[in-house]
Amino acid sequence: MNEENTLIRTARLRMSSPETVYRQLEHLATEHAGSWTSVAWEKDLLARNDPLIDLGLARFGFDADIVATLYQRARAGTVNSNDDFAVRIACLSNRTCPFYNELAGIDGQELARLARDGSPPELEALLSNPARRWLVSELYNRADRMADLPLDRWLAMVQASVANDAIEENRDSDEGPDAIHRRIQQGVLFMLRTAPVEAPWLDALYQLMLKVDPEDCIAPDSLEQVHGILDRWKDLKLTNRFSKDQEEQRGSFSGLSRVDEFRSVIAALYGRLYAGGKATWLAGADHPNPVYRCAFYGRSQLTVESIKAVPLLTDRAWGAWLLAMLLNPSLYGNSALRAEVEPLLPRAHAREYLRRCGQIRHSNEWFDPRPVSPKRVWDQDEVVAATGDVPRVADARDVKQLMGEVAALRANLAAVARTVGWLTAGLAVTIVLLLWRR
Repeated sequence: MNEENTLIRTARLRMSSPETVYRQLEHLATEHAGSWTSVAWEKDLLARNDPLIDLGLARFGFDADIVATLYQRARAGTVNSNDDFAVRIACLSNRTCPFYNELAGIDGQELARLARDGSPPELEALLSNPARRWLVSELYNRADRMADLPLDRWLAMVQASVANDAIEENRDSDEGPDAIHRRIQQGVLFMLRTAPVEAPWLDALYQLMLKVDPEDCIAPDSLEQVHGILDRWKDLKLTNRFSKDQEEQRGSFSGLSRVDEFRSVIAALYGRLYAGGKATWLAGADHPNPVYRCAFYGRSQLTVESIKAVPLLTDRAWGAWLLAMLLNPSLYGNSALRAEVEPLLPRAHAREYLRRCGQIRHSNEWFDPRPVSPKRVWDQDEVVAATGDVPRVADARDVKQLMGEVAALRANLAAVARTVGWLTAGLAVTIVLLLWRR
């Protein structure tokens, strides 16, 4: 933004209505997402002392000092407590200001208050914000400022963090690895090892495991560690509260109990270890325990033959094995494997498959997330919603379909030409007969 544009924008915003200013701040936050822009004019907006403008600066402002001022003022309290709360939530949700200034107004004491007494909206705004992902890394490892969290608050904050998209975002670059992302992945494994074996924790960790990118999962220290994790969760019983017979809750993807399905995902993500240049699996495809078998389906190099060999529909665990394949990175780089799997997917698996394709597309522009099998009809709105509006690029499938359509069109045109020919001939004969009768 050059100096002239800054002056013009400052003057225009100074004279604009609060509603217009709020919309402009929102637009600028979107336009400059992930970058920094000039903020000199934000001081003029703050000086207007308008509640709606203050809310816009809190939510979309670039100046960390201004965001800090608004947060501290709202914490101290003004004439309207509801507005104060909204401004605090907006500050915690701000994704645009460069947080070189700690948490923009949130010092260690305030962070301790939020961890101890923060309301659900405050925790959600703070921990679902990708700009706070370093805080999520501390939370998952229960380290640094999160080391002394009571267990109930640790759970509440982990639950609030599940919506944070930064959990699956790896920012590795030529400048070096993404240390925060790696620490987040270490934290997921740490929680599986140490979190209380209780239903709310299982639900939160299950959601997290399905959200992380399987390619980024941290390898365990040993396969004995994975055995220990699977063993510590196996005795948890979750009953279906709608069942008169107190039946166990079933999984979302299989006929296994919800606990065993959860354990199957653990095996699929962490069931392989590399040591001395050699891969070792927790179990093979013939292991008698269906949970352990997911280590093979989730971490081996899949082939068309290994997919066909899975006893689908004949075992209550087949849905868990199919889910493990969807978590296997080797599935997505081979269109033949995808074509083999796609027709097998029940609805819940199909949604997870599309979500995973969208996740891969987000970090790899070369990847085409569109389904590949002609044997399955997909809801295109669902495909676009999960994978993004990907521009269509002609490939073998498109060419084959187009050739078929062209052939059909040629046949139709030939039929029309024959019909027109007969009609023309008939008309000519009719004219000759009429002339002859005269």
